[in-house]
Order: sequence, then C-alpha cells, then structure tokens
Amino acid sequence: MTTKEIVKKALIEVYEKYKDEGLKSVYLYGSILTKDFNEKTSDVDSIGIAADSISVEVEDEIKNFLKEKYPQVNTFGFRFLYVSELNGGSIKGTLATFIHPSIHLLCLPYWEHVVGKSYSRENFSLPEITNQEAIKIEVKNNIIGWKWQDVSKIQEDKQMYFLKALAWIIYFIQKDRGINETFSYSDLLKNSQEERGVMEAILKVKKNNWSPQIFKENTPLFQSFINKFL
Repeated sequence: MTTKEIVKKALIEVYEKYKDEGLKSVYLYGSILTKDFNEKTSDVDSIGIAADSISVEVEDEIKNFLKEKYPQVNTFGFRFLYVSELNGGSIKGTLATFIHPSIHLLCLPYWEHVVGKSYSRENFSLPEITNQEAIKIEVKNNIIGWKWQDVSKIQEDKQMYFLKALAWIIYFIQKDRGINETFSYSDLLKNSQEERGVMEAILKVKKNNWSPQIFKENTPLFQSFINKFL
C-alpha cells in the first residue's frame, strides 16, 4: 500500500469509531495532495468536520491512536473543524484558532474527501470572501495578531510559522491572478511574478530545515514584502 492508501484506511477507522459521537466527515489537505509530498519528511494533514457534541480533547485521543497504530506514517496530523465555526459561530477548536474558518471554506474545493458526508461551500452560512479579503485576514490574524510586524524580532521557534503565513499570503495573491491550484510550495514558486525573490528565500529556509541563519540573512527581504500589507 502507498502512504496515501494507508492514511485513508486509518482515517476511515477513525471515522467509524467516532461518527456516532459527532464526527461528520474526514478530509485530507496539505502536501499529501501535491507533488511536494515526501514520505520520510512531510507531515500528513487531515481534518475532521465535527458537530459541537464531540469535544476538542478527542483530537489528542485520535492523534495518539494514529501514532500508535500507524507509526510508519510520519507526523500523522488530525484536527477538528466544527460545523458551527463554519456557520459563523464562536471558535471552538485549535485549527480555526490559527486559520480563520472563512479561509478554510475558500480552500475546501482543493481538499480530498475521504469518508463521511461530502460537503460543499453551499453547506455553510459563513459569507464567502474574496482572495483579497483572505490576504487581509492572514495579515490581521497571523502577522499583526502574533506581533510579527518587525521581522527581526521574531523568535527562532516562530520563524517557520511566520514563513508559512507569508506563503499563504502569496498563495492568495496568485489565486487573485486566476491561478486555481492546491497550495504547494513548488507551484507557488513556479507561478511567482514579483514575489519570486521572497518565495525563493522561503523555500531556501524550508529546505534547510527552517534554518534560523538563512532566515536572518533574508530578514530585509521578508520585511520589505510584509510592509506592503501593514
């Protein structure tokens, strides 16, 4: 079995175990859906769309199950995204805390449905947002919200998250140009225009295990890029 086949088998097990508690559906997203995926180093990202009846603490129970039963899968991630969050309700889970539910809905067409109900954008009542609005949300939540306006002061253990936020901003810039693809670092570079230098620097840091030294060398470039949105 391929890694993806193993992952799907595992997620079907999770769904069967927790569907009566409120797990509605399971999706794959992230690098496993792209040519960037590396079986040895890439994380596997999955989302369970859930009713409020299932506690967010069950996430850890599921992740422990996946880690113990499927140790061959590198960093098998699983997070809940609550139906109520996607309908404009209060934030309940970790995933919606870090990535606004409106952005999840913008990306939903690029996820891969595994098991349970297959949702579409029309199933949820949060207002649709544009790519420009998505950029503003990313800047507000993941740059200003984390006080990362001064790139030189970002702590080493947070630099990776800052660069991921920059990559998502670039993703929505490119979507606004009409490029409709799943988020992929290699495709972001391929489709780059004036943001190419920043994207090349992000990839250089990433390919060197999120090197703090390389990050520091490119701080002026990252600062110049983010200043456009502050």
